[in-house]
Amino acid sequence: MAGRVTQLTLCALVLLVSGCGGGSDTDSTAKSKAPAPVATTADFDGDPGTDDRLVVVAGHKLFIACGGTGSPTVVYLHGMGGSASSAGTIPSKLDDQHRVCVYDRLNSAGLSDRVDGPVTGKDQVEDLHGLLAAADVPPPYVLLGASHGGLIAGMYAGTYPKDVAGMVLLDSPAPDTFKYEGRFLPKSALPQPDGWKDSPERVDDLTTIRQAQQLQRQAPKIAVTYIAPKRVELPPSFPRKQITAAERRLHRDYLKRFSPRRYVLVDSPHFMEPAIPKRIAHEVKRVIAASTGP
Repeated sequence: MAGRVTQLTLCALVLLVSGCGGGSDTDSTAKSKAPAPVATTADFDGDPGTDDRLVVVAGHKLFIACGGTGSPTVVYLHGMGGSASSAGTIPSKLDDQHRVCVYDRLNSAGLSDRVDGPVTGKDQVEDLHGLLAAADVPPPYVLLGASHGGLIAGMYAGTYPKDVAGMVLLDSPAPDTFKYEGRFLPKSALPQPDGWKDSPERVDDLTTIRQAQQLQRQAPKIAVTYIAPKRVELPPSFPRKQITAAERRLHRDYLKRFSPRRYVLVDSPHFMEPAIPKRIAHEVKRVIAASTGP
């Protein structure tokens, strides 16, 4: 994750400050002929069956890599300024039993195109929807969202509830983050009207927050696991006890919208994928089992 000092020090708390990333509206029914495969940015253990390509969606190229078989398909949404490769070894721990897809958002560190901002979370949702359709990756999906990717996963589920069977969220911001924690934060750490100019993915945070708050009312009753670090990463001057308590309430209240739900605290930094890949894969499998039944 890249960006301003506050984006680095508050990544576990004020995830929206670092922007949201995304692109322009897409036609979810758009189809395009994929160009020649490109080198994968994800670890599928060198599986020759992995489908890695750039797909044209609404006039721009998005990278997607898929491997394995089985339904529902696990779709990984990387954190702010990351890429498909941020998934690390997690796909290789899942694709022997399940189909797994990773992709790069616009303006990310990966292979997808760059566009001018500002863009919003809604744009990112429509980009992903168009990409999955154009790449012929049908629902249902279990969305694995890391940090900002988890916010987009929740927005996707609210926009296309019939397509999402479950979610695993890795220390992601909930739509009401600033209602719970804003009173403890300096104004400089809150989203600003021109903050998208400093965002790694050129995102309008204020608009994205409003969009996410509206969509959470449409969240489907699906299996969701939220994984949070036991220790919140904060500057020393911040009131750790109060912010941690507010964050725990935020997570649990957000999870009340889903069933079955699971809240897991782990010994891990905010960037969990390289730290606890086996645990993350285990929780994804639990959600798949809960979504598919006996």
